[in-house]
Amino acid sequence: MTSLPKEELSGSRRLNFRFSPNGTRATCLVASADGRLDVETWLLIQGGVRVRRVRFGTGSAAAVQPLPTDGGAVVLVHASGSRREVGLLPAEGRTGPPVTLAELDCRGLRAVPSTDPETLAWLVAIHGTGRSALHRVDAATRSVTPMMEVPGLIAGERVLSEDGWLLAADVVADRRRRIGLIDLRRRSMRLLDAPGRVALTDPAGGRVLVAGPGDRDRLSWIDPSNEGERVPLPLPDTAEPPRPIAVSPDGGAVALAVTTGIRDGLVVCDRTGAASRPTVPDGVIGPAAWSDAGLRVLLSTPQDPLVLATMDRRLNVAVGSPGPRPDTTTDARGERFPGEVGDIEAVVYGPDWRHSRHALVALHGGPESHWNLANRPFLRHLAEAGIAVIAPNQRGSTGYGAAHRTAIVGAWGGPDLADVLRLRAAVADQRGDRREAPMLLGTSYGAFLALLAVAAEPHAWSRCAALAPFTSARSLERHGPPQIRAQVRRLRGLRAVDDELGERDLLRLSDRIRVPLLIGHGRSDERVPPSQSRALADRLRATGHDRLSYRTYAGAGHHLLDDPGADRVEADLLDFLCGRSAPDHLTQGPQP
Repeated sequence: MTSLPKEELSGSRRLNFRFSPNGTRATCLVASADGRLDVETWLLIQGGVRVRRVRFGTGSAAAVQPLPTDGGAVVLVHASGSRREVGLLPAEGRTGPPVTLAELDCRGLRAVPSTDPETLAWLVAIHGTGRSALHRVDAATRSVTPMMEVPGLIAGERVLSEDGWLLAADVVADRRRRIGLIDLRRRSMRLLDAPGRVALTDPAGGRVLVAGPGDRDRLSWIDPSNEGERVPLPLPDTAEPPRPIAVSPDGGAVALAVTTGIRDGLVVCDRTGAASRPTVPDGVIGPAAWSDAGLRVLLSTPQDPLVLATMDRRLNVAVGSPGPRPDTTTDARGERFPGEVGDIEAVVYGPDWRHSRHALVALHGGPESHWNLANRPFLRHLAEAGIAVIAPNQRGSTGYGAAHRTAIVGAWGGPDLADVLRLRAAVADQRGDRREAPMLLGTSYGAFLALLAVAAEPHAWSRCAALAPFTSARSLERHGPPQIRAQVRRLRGLRAVDDELGERDLLRLSDRIRVPLLIGHGRSDERVPPSQSRALADRLRATGHDRLSYRTYAGAGHHLLDDPGADRVEADLLDFLCGRSAPDHLTQGPQP
């Protein structure tokens, strides 16, 4: 059964999904386009899902972590400035909004599931002094108690014992990453001299599944009680490293998500290395939980933002949805297009791009990302408006093996740009001279790539929309936040591409950009500074570009099509791409 009304599916999305330790309950946030946040809880019962929602407030969904407990209560961690609040939403049958249990002064805070019935959750606090602290949320008193401090920064925490008081985690200290065994009863930590990171744990056997080291992310079992003995987990041969998602209750099998191009598949490996491939719908595999009731896996498909697949002991899979599916007649499909050195795969939405009035090439962000068969409402809305959407996975995209993924390392805007230009030529050739030239849409790195494409071929595109672009890798490395600067250096984005187009700097290339252009940026972007778009818009104006629309969005972060105000962004994009809005030079509202 479900209490989820159909109208609630419009303009909202589910985020931060987690299962309870025994897999009988689940929790997520429901974020509306107007910025409203609700906490949604699921009780997974035989024959259906019982759903309830509680109003949380407004703000960024990235700042709120809901953690379901086996008893039905939900622990909430909420970031508010430099402080972190710990709240509690009572179990079913108890009314009222979430109540605040404690406030902690720390740089970061995460809630870790507890299998101990007397402990609602463990809390991991990260401090700027290079240390971490663990706290306990008591089930009886609803109090938060400090437990111990850990030298270094910890991550990837997972329960390692059946009583729930032993955790395994990645510990980074003195510039080394090691696996730590945290005994919360004794308030002590033991470090294993083993490379890699914690992927999953087997509480029944007290073993840790370790990923890495190496590009293939090898998976091995480590038994801490046996001098850290390492036993490799036999893996299927796949283009991309499998992603471990769950361990069976007895520790005898591991469920893996395997990405092959635009699709995810499910693989179950037992102790002998035998692999089974249960059939799941085409889509993207998300969180999972494996309990005595079976393996439960969440998927996102083109037709449904949330699908629950349950696998029994015989590997039979039943598929259901927690609520009514959205009304849509638009499907997504895979097609292959010519790239510069071989075919590339794309997700295609809407009418036949060969004959439609409008055809749009959509470039994903990243660059370490790819288009897949997840539910993407905005691309579907474009298709419903009559725009044929081609979302390619050009070189640099994940999902196709190391050679494809690493092709742009040291060559940002090189092989990937060549693929985009080759695809455009093929699409234009099929469409003929009587139809409009393709349009471009890009987000983040995809916006940078889209603007390079219209600079490289100024007359080959009909218009371009760029969301959260940066002007160059060098500028991003200089002005971006630490994690983005590190990514630029790791992928060698500062190395120049030696060809006729020259340095990949949009400020230098701005006089080549002549197409009608929409630039949009969230004022609260935490990854690409809004000043990047502002500098580009100013330079375009200085070069005499007279078909520019520049928009900033209050309350929006980096992911403009998901953050608060997404409905306004989508409306602006639809008007621009369908030619319903006149270009202007106005920025919406005061600048930050």
